[in-house]
Amino acid sequence: MIPIKKIVAFCCILFCQMSFSQGDCANALTICGNTIFTGVIKTYPDDTQFNGHVSCGNYVHSPMIWLKVTIVTGGSFGFVLTPKSLDPKADLNFFVFGPNVTCGDIGQSIRCSYTSPTEIFSRKNATGLISGAYGVSRQSNEGNGFLEMLDVKAGESYYIVVMDAGSPYNQFSIDFNGTATIDAPPELKTPKIFGSYGAKICESDGVNDFITNIDLTEIAAIAVGNQNNVEASFYIRGEDAVKDIRRLPNGFRNTESPQKGYVRLTNTVSKCFVVDEFIFTVEPLQTPYPLNVAGCDVNQTGFVHFNLAENDLLLKENNPNRIVTYHPEANDMVTLPKDYVNKAAYQEETIYAKVLDTKSLCSVFKPFKLIINKTLPNVKPVQLTQCDIGNEPSEKKIFNLSEASEALTLKDSEFSVKFYLNNSDAQNDVNALDLLYTNTTNPQTIIAKVTNKNTACYAFTTVDLKVKKGITLTQILEKCDDDAIADGIVKFNLADAGFENNGNKVTYFLTLENALLFQNPISSSFTNTQPYQQTVYARVQNENDCIGINTIELKVAVLPNLEKNETLYLCLNQTDNSIKLNTGISDADLIDYQYKWFPNGEITSEIQVYKAGIYTVVVKNQSGCTKEQIFTVKNSELAKVYEVIIDDFTEVKKVTISVTGQGIYEYSLDNISENYQASPIFDGVATGIHDLYIKDLNGCGILHKTISVLGAPKYFTPNGDGINDNWNIWDLNTPSNSNAIIEIFNRFGKLLKQISPKEVGWDGTFNNLLLPADDYWYTLYLSDGRFTKGHFSLLR
Repeated sequence: MIPIKKIVAFCCILFCQMSFSQGDCANALTICGNTIFTGVIKTYPDDTQFNGHVSCGNYVHSPMIWLKVTIVTGGSFGFVLTPKSLDPKADLNFFVFGPNVTCGDIGQSIRCSYTSPTEIFSRKNATGLISGAYGVSRQSNEGNGFLEMLDVKAGESYYIVVMDAGSPYNQFSIDFNGTATIDAPPELKTPKIFGSYGAKICESDGVNDFITNIDLTEIAAIAVGNQNNVEASFYIRGEDAVKDIRRLPNGFRNTESPQKGYVRLTNTVSKCFVVDEFIFTVEPLQTPYPLNVAGCDVNQTGFVHFNLAENDLLLKENNPNRIVTYHPEANDMVTLPKDYVNKAAYQEETIYAKVLDTKSLCSVFKPFKLIINKTLPNVKPVQLTQCDIGNEPSEKKIFNLSEASEALTLKDSEFSVKFYLNNSDAQNDVNALDLLYTNTTNPQTIIAKVTNKNTACYAFTTVDLKVKKGITLTQILEKCDDDAIADGIVKFNLADAGFENNGNKVTYFLTLENALLFQNPISSSFTNTQPYQQTVYARVQNENDCIGINTIELKVAVLPNLEKNETLYLCLNQTDNSIKLNTGISDADLIDYQYKWFPNGEITSEIQVYKAGIYTVVVKNQSGCTKEQIFTVKNSELAKVYEVIIDDFTEVKKVTISVTGQGIYEYSLDNISENYQASPIFDGVATGIHDLYIKDLNGCGILHKTISVLGAPKYFTPNGDGINDNWNIWDLNTPSNSNAIIEIFNRFGKLLKQISPKEVGWDGTFNNLLLPADDYWYTLYLSDGRFTKGHFSLLR
């Protein structure tokens, strides 16, 4: 049941332009929810039968709709009738009879509205029973068409008669309101397809025409779902669904797909029903299309045995409910055998696969072609000859049958080859031989089956196996290890052995076994894998006839492991101004080689050179292989110091050294072994005597020089405590500065004292008088002619 105040589902969802006759009271529609009507009822009761039963207006012979509603729970009950058109001409009148009257005695109407919007000049044309309205009857020119609501009880039924205005103003809706409730309509459970209710039906007769017999019971069960007391029925026309006439029978056969129809759900107890559009869509069973089946005309007759079952797995799709059969035509009852021979020689044929789903009984016919492949592989007999190599002759050898495969297919990957002992095995494709096969007799004939991978067509031929005594020759190839790496590994051209002649084909292998089986060939441009000496094998054959398997001894001549090119230096400052150049070959190996030096022309293993230049030695072994080493000799010498600049009367003392020479030099102060630097400048040098070292990086020695960095004291304290009682520039007390003169002045420029670095220094007096604490100035004249001045403080 549904509350009247609530907006609920339609009982009869939408009747658009339905035009049919219906009886009046006896055939009233049971209403269970808000509903839209369009010309549903076109009844014209006779005036005498209807007159006297309404309490308003003059009855007009107009089309009417009879509706019946049953109350489930009591309360206030009302409704609103709303024309679709806003035109005042869309004028609706209504009458209400009840409660619980019968069609034979409907009594007097308990609500009667005969208002006319045009007569009261109103643009509103809705009418009905609503809360707040007054009166139970309205004439054409009275009020607004709304009347008082009804007080109803559970179980009561009422008739609502609606007079519409006729086409085109005959579409209107009814919306219930109030606190009472009425029965709920059934709910349509069928899913929507493309926006409309409907069902997809599998075509069950196997004819791909989208027409089939439809099982409506299954569709009805889906539409009803788990609702109780509800039945589903189907119709072609909507008015038939509303009147429940001309139901479609089970097994209904559609005439087109998709086909429009209607479904009606009826509550068998309350008689409420729902009608809606329903789309029937018939689809064939969905399966893959079969593949064309090809067969080979092996006997060249134009007739081929085709295996139709090749499509079974594809069409069944691993579904155990599917059965696949084959037929000459679609819908043909004749079933073809799986081993089928085409009807007409050399002609393609179209046949049909029928796929039947035993569960749904759906089936479909799908065509495919039978294709006759006329062209077979063009094959000729092949002979393989294996060489009998070794001290123990044998007529049984291992043959590599892939050699025959190359000859049979011309190395075309479109073909494959299998080998068999006899024709029977080959025809039945059983007991195929391994590619590495040992003959049982000499000679022996086996069968080869050559198959085209694309068409599956095949042809047979013979392969003759023969063992014969082969010829074995040996050739030595020797090369110098002259690739700059003395490891005994070089690249050989195996064709230099000279076996590729007289039209013979030579293939090279690392082992004799590979040569016999024709496996893992190597390139003729081969770099040995074993240092200095290695044996490889050359299989010589003409076509597939083994002429012999020869050996090639590869030898790499040993060269001295000379040192890399060197750069050496002649020290011009040394007495023995020469340098020895040596190849580095051990004394034990010296006699194994010959030597020649350029540009000198000397032939000893070492030479003494006395000037810079480029010297090259070429070393040759007894095989005539040569290797060379280059010595680059450059001049170098000990540094010559032509100036040392000492900035010593500054806050940060600096020493700068200038040198000449052909060497590369580094500099260090006070450490002959460490702390060398490339820069000839030293900053922040402490006052005092320092040892300067200049090293030649080319190995020509280290120059030593002593330097003195001066520094005048900033103050002195002549207070007789024996500490700092005298002022002097102590760093001058060296032989080179022993004649330096120091003059001391007061702030007014008066000369107070002249002292020598050899003396004790100034004691802060003048004419035996103690001078006051103050700043004093000095002037220094060095023995080397340098002159400087500065000041210091006397502290008391």
